[in-house]
This record gives sequence, structure tokens and C-alpha cells, in this order.
Amino acid sequence: MCRAEAYAISGQYQKSVDDINSLLSKFEVSYKALTLSEIKNYYNGINYYKPLVPTVKKELNPTFNIDKTNAEPLLQCILHLRRILTIHDGLRMQDIKRYGIVIYRRQINTNGVVINVTDTLGVDDPRRAIQIPSDVINAGMQPNKRNK
Repeated sequence: MCRAEAYAISGQYQKSVDDINSLLSKFEVSYKALTLSEIKNYYNGINYYKPLVPTVKKELNPTFNIDKTNAEPLLQCILHLRRILTIHDGLRMQDIKRYGIVIYRRQINTNGVVINVTDTLGVDDPRRAIQIPSDVINAGMQPNKRNK
């Protein structure tokens, strides 16, 4: 998935699609390969995530440029797949930080309906910083700030 991501960012779209297909083919015997057009149609047909109307398509705010026509749908696909394949591995925060994805803390009722948004972890929120270990802080180094 890392190589597919690198290909997508560098404009080598077919190589990225090939890597995605290589991965997906391992999960189904009669797998039908995806095309760039199919990936673009699928992810362009989904609205961006909103706290009250969640979707798998997140608004990307990286510090580098992304081609909105081809690279973004590929990256949406890669991030979607990586989220599924690495669930519970603790890797999601790296993608969130790299692509500047805003995270919302939501209150949900027993029926799964969002009641309200209680907190937002924005792109420049200092809580995104990894905290310095406590033994280093105890030795005199200033901890990373947590409040704006």
C-alpha cells in the first residue's frame, strides 16, 4: 500500500492501480481487477465526510500538492483499504497527520444516529503531536503543548 501511495502521489497512476489490484487479488479467488476509471467514478460519487453524515471519503489537507483528478481518488481508495487492512494496528494516526484529515469526536445514540459533535481535532491542533516520554520530561525537557 505504501508503494501504491507513492505511485499515486508521483503521478504514476497505472502503477498505483496495479499495486491496489495486486493486494486485492489476494482476498478473492475470482477477483476482477479495478481500473483507474472505476476508482475515480466510485470515489468521485461519494460526498466528503461530514460529522453528521459520515462517509469513507475524507477531505485531504496535506502540506504537498495532490492532483485532484487522478491522485486524490486513488489516495482515497488507498486510505480506505489501509484503514480496513490495518484496523487495530495503531497506524491510522500517521495517515491522519500526513494528509491533514480533521477528526471529529461525535456523540452517538443507541441507534447509531449522531446526536452532536463534542470535539474537533483540526489540522494544526497541538494534540496531534506525539508526547515526549515522561522520563525525558522528568529530566527537564518541556513537554509538547496540548492546548491551543
